[in-house]
Amino acid sequence: MSLHAKILPVALLLAASTVGSAQDAAYRVSGPSATNLTLESVRLVGSSATLVPALVGCEFLPLIPSGHAAVHAADPTRPQPVTVGPGVPALRLPDRDGTLIVHYRRGGPTFGFAALLGNGRVRVLLERPGLGPGQAIDPFEPIVGVSPDATRIAVSAPEVGDFGYTDAWLLAVRGTLAGGGLARELTGPGDDEVDGISFTFFGNELWCVFEDRLANCPDDGSAGLQIVAIPPSGGSTALETSEELLVSADGSTLVFLAGIDEALADLYVVDAGGIRNVTGAPSELTPPGWIPEEVLGPYLGVSADGSVVAFLREIAGQDEVFLQATAPGSTPVQVTGDALFDTSIDNPSGLLGDGLARFRFFADSGNQNADLYQAELLPGGGLATKNLTQTSGVSAPVYPNAATIDIETSVEMTTGRSVVDDRTGVGGGFDLHHVDGAGAGGLVLSGLTAPPVWSSGRSGRYVGRVELPAFDLVVEVDGGAAPRAVIAPPPGVRFDEVRAGTGGRVIHFVADVGGLDFVGSIHRDTGALALAPGGPYANAAGVGFSADGRVLFSAAAAGGTTTYAVAADGSFTAPVGAPAPVAGWLD
Repeated sequence: MSLHAKILPVALLLAASTVGSAQDAAYRVSGPSATNLTLESVRLVGSSATLVPALVGCEFLPLIPSGHAAVHAADPTRPQPVTVGPGVPALRLPDRDGTLIVHYRRGGPTFGFAALLGNGRVRVLLERPGLGPGQAIDPFEPIVGVSPDATRIAVSAPEVGDFGYTDAWLLAVRGTLAGGGLARELTGPGDDEVDGISFTFFGNELWCVFEDRLANCPDDGSAGLQIVAIPPSGGSTALETSEELLVSADGSTLVFLAGIDEALADLYVVDAGGIRNVTGAPSELTPPGWIPEEVLGPYLGVSADGSVVAFLREIAGQDEVFLQATAPGSTPVQVTGDALFDTSIDNPSGLLGDGLARFRFFADSGNQNADLYQAELLPGGGLATKNLTQTSGVSAPVYPNAATIDIETSVEMTTGRSVVDDRTGVGGGFDLHHVDGAGAGGLVLSGLTAPPVWSSGRSGRYVGRVELPAFDLVVEVDGGAAPRAVIAPPPGVRFDEVRAGTGGRVIHFVADVGGLDFVGSIHRDTGALALAPGGPYANAAGVGFSADGRVLFSAAAAGGTTTYAVAADGSFTAPVGAPAPVAGWLD
């Protein structure tokens, strides 16, 4: 049973709060259909609720963060797409309040972006009329760039009345831009073309690809975009820049590809030493592969401290992995040059480690028979490699070509660890592997009926719903250990949804037992279990978090959908507010 399938028409609470505030704040979206929704600010004091309408008659539209890959799905330091049901997406920013950005169509002809702040305020950032007949076409692209401090976002918009060109806008989520406004057009009048997927904040500037060239501007909106001159590639200075840019985790280094065309490019870095051509040998290099086309990327990586890059280069029709230091005068080191290595490389998952040049990638034939490998560039230019999963049973050489697993997903944690699930190929089941920062680890669970579904609650802990043949497990991952089961229910219990509470001590769930839903919480240390009053429910609509440690949820009951609050210890309070016709929650 799918939780999402239960919530149409959509009504939900988008929970956020100012940390330490006595007054908790949340957001509710409700209405008769997915194209006619009202967003209300909900202020909670004790068990009392006050609702203030903010956006009326809306349809909520997709949002995609630039530079976001599937391997970052459980990283709270990155903007995260969040949604409940097919009708209400949002983007959670990596700030302390969990600010949400929504992209909407309001009243038919008006489109815009708004920030849902932790203090209960809804801040409209930019609105424009729609394009085409009846002004019904969205004038914005769905891709959004987010500044590291989550105070500014960048969006792109086709010029009104002209579908061939695209403008760039800078929006102030908090505070204001230079001059005191909330929005600044960065491209000005004329026929401009900006790649929204390239929006990257780096070094107090917004960088992007503008007219196929690298460009930047101050990130306070004090000036518009200007073309950036870069060193030549293959003797030419008339270079095209690939549409995706990459920044190291510490913010010290920007990485991009540029060349005379897509098939002949070099890799460039920008750091405190300026802009330089790192590879100096134009060839067919693979762009990062973020979104939306390459969900298994990235295919270009940079270490956390910007000291090493990893990239794919096509040689004789085959993709090969290279590592290279970014320091001037360095040379690339081919990782996959061993003759025993299979001819196909799949899903390089980025460079991991606290400033270390560790790079992980899946490799073997077509990702159907793959192992997870780690390559590390040692001081002095040496190379260390290892097979992290060893599913083939071959320990030497480090590139066994008889692996047996079919990699489904890899989730990179902030501690440099990987959680990998795979299809075993025998009976169509799935296994769950864990790899720590040094590359050690092993099989955690086998015989799963589906890949784990991971979620996080801004606590640094990650909770996964794991499906087994007779029941579901709730598996938790945190900073120092392999995944472990924290809830092992009786046979027949299925979890629709699990969440890690904001404080990290309580896990919240919606469970299905014989077609009825139970909403509950379990304390991860004491094991104490609490179930919501009035259950079971015909339709529990999910759970959402408030920053003071409480959890809000909605469940179908007589007369409508009742909202409850949950204390930090997992116990439930009395209903909060009046029943709504239909309701759900989005944390």
